Amino acid sequence: MGTSRKRTKAAGFTLVEIMMSMIVLGFVLISVAGVFLLFQKGAAHSTEYAEAQQNSRVAVDLITSSLRQAGSQTDYFRGQRPIVHAGPFQVALNADIDNGRTIDGLGPLEAINRAVAPNRVPAGGTPIYIPSEDFDSPAETVVFTLDSNDDGVISGSDRGDDPEEAGNTNRNLFVLKRMIYGFDGAATNEIRESNVALVRGPNLSPTWTIPQPLFKYWYDHDENGATPDLLWGDTDGSGELESAECLAIGPVPDALLGRIRRVQVTARSESDSYDKKYETNGGFLDVTMTSEVAVRNVSLTSAQIRGKVYHDADQDGIIDVGETGLPGVEVRLAGQNRTVITDNYGMFYFPLPAGTYSIQAVDPPGYLSTTANLVSVTMASGMVKMVNFGD
Repeated sequence: MGTSRKRTKAAGFTLVEIMMSMIVLGFVLISVAGVFLLFQKGAAHSTEYAEAQQNSRVAVDLITSSLRQAGSQTDYFRGQRPIVHAGPFQVALNADIDNGRTIDGLGPLEAINRAVAPNRVPAGGTPIYIPSEDFDSPAETVVFTLDSNDDGVISGSDRGDDPEEAGNTNRNLFVLKRMIYGFDGAATNEIRESNVALVRGPNLSPTWTIPQPLFKYWYDHDENGATPDLLWGDTDGSGELESAECLAIGPVPDALLGRIRRVQVTARSESDSYDKKYETNGGFLDVTMTSEVAVRNVSLTSAQIRGKVYHDADQDGIIDVGETGLPGVEVRLAGQNRTVITDNYGMFYFPLPAGTYSIQAVDPPGYLSTTANLVSVTMASGMVKMVNFGD
C-alpha cells in the first residue's frame, strides 16, 4: 500500500513586502514625529506669547495705577508737583502710594527729607529729581525706570545685571523697576526697590522695528483749553512718533512738567527665542499693551507763586522750627488788583501766566515786617516760586 504526502505552502512575507512595510512604517513615524514637533512648537509659541502678555499686562496695570494717584496728598502750597521727571523710559511722580499703611511689614513713608541722605533720585550718578523744598507731605516719590544700576541714565550697562535678564538672547529686554523714595518719619530716607516685569527698552542691537517709548506725554503748550495738547517729541506735528523721533526723544524739560496733561504707557514685551517668522521684529515675538492716564491734581496755569506769612518770633527773617503761620493776612499782586488771604496755616497761592510780578504782604495789626514787604518775581512757564513774608 503506497503512502501519499500532501505538501502545503508555508505562509510568510517576501523580502519585497517586508521592505515596503518598513517604508510605509517610516512614513507613518515621520508623519507622527512631524505632528508631535508641530504640537511641541505650538505649545512653546503659546508659552512665549503668554509670558510676553503677562509681562506687558503687569507693567501696564501697575504703572497706570500709580499714575492715577500722582499728586495725591502732595504739599500743594510748597510746590510739590505730581510729575517730577518725564523721560521716554522712566517717569518719577509724587504720590501717597502707601496711604499711611504698613505694607509687607514696611511702614509708611513721607516726602524726602533734604537734611538726610540719600536726598535725591537716584542716590548716585546723574539726578533726575532733587526736591526743591522740605515738603510737609505723606507723598513719597515713586519712580518707574529701566535704570537698574541707579546712575540716572538708561544704557547698555542696565542690561544683564538682574537675574531675569541673565542669559537672554534678546538684548532689547530690560527689567522694569519700581523705586520708592521717602522719609521713614524718624531718621532715614529709604529706597524700596522691586522688579516689575521684563519689557522692551531702547535699542541696543539692530532690529527691523523701532518701538514706541514706554512713556509718551501730551502737554498744554498755550494754556488754551480750545487747542489740542501737543505730543512731546513729535517734531513734525503728525500726532505720532515716527521711528526717527523715537530714537531722538529726550526727557520733558522741567519747565513743562507742570503742563503734562496725559501720559500714555506702551508696555511691549518680547520672547527670548529667535523665530524667523518674526524677522520683521528682529526674530522675536512681541506683545504690546497700552493705557492712557489723564494727570490729575495739576494746575491749569503755567506758573505759580506760593508762600507763607509767618510769625518771626526771633526776628531773624528766616522761618525756624516752631514759628507758625499767620492766618487771615492779605497778600496782593501790586498793580493788578488781585488779593488773596492766607489760610489757617498762613499759606497763600497765586496761579499765574508767565511774566514779572510784584507781590506784597499787608502787615496785620500789631505786627511789623522782618523781611522785605514787596518782592519782585519773574516767572517762566511751569515755574513754581516760593515767597515767604516774616512779621
